Amino acid sequence: MPLIGTLIGVLKNGKPVVGVVHFPALQETLYAAEGLRCWYRTNGNDPVQIRVSKDVSLKEATITTTGIHRSDVLAKKGTIPYRLSQAARKAKKIRFGGDCYLYSLLCQGRTHAVIEPIMNPWDVAALIPCVEEAGGIVSTLGGDEDNIVFGGSLPTSCHRTLHSELLETLQPTLTPL
Repeated sequence: MPLIGTLIGVLKNGKPVVGVVHFPALQETLYAAEGLRCWYRTNGNDPVQIRVSKDVSLKEATITTTGIHRSDVLAKKGTIPYRLSQAARKAKKIRFGGDCYLYSLLCQGRTHAVIEPIMNPWDVAALIPCVEEAGGIVSTLGGDEDNIVFGGSLPTSCHRTLHSELLETLQPTLTPL
């Protein structure tokens, strides 16, 4: 899959304020800066402003994720996984694979939510400004919206209502497997 992306993020006082994601094999670039909206450029064409899709409920949503790690689908004994199987049952559709390209799809309004349970600061810093400037919602799996860069995960959604419903569905049971 030619979905390899180069991510560049700029933090100001620990907050991501600029993000650039370039997909060289696709000749596509996604970029945003705080207060300057989110933009998408492909094949050397002029950039176009992009926005997330309209709000939908989880039962109408397409959710995407790169895999089943840290979820109840592939849980290890003694862990407390997030409930991806519940989200998959409730969503209209679930798609797997795509890494950082999934966030480009979200910003373009081509998917409704992205669930990434394991993320590092270098994975997250460029994506946050893009999603936020496209009108999306970002947090950690625990719902923290303040320290996302260092939160270890990055679920995103096209609207706060969907995001709340998705986070509630994903929350693990308190009993280890």
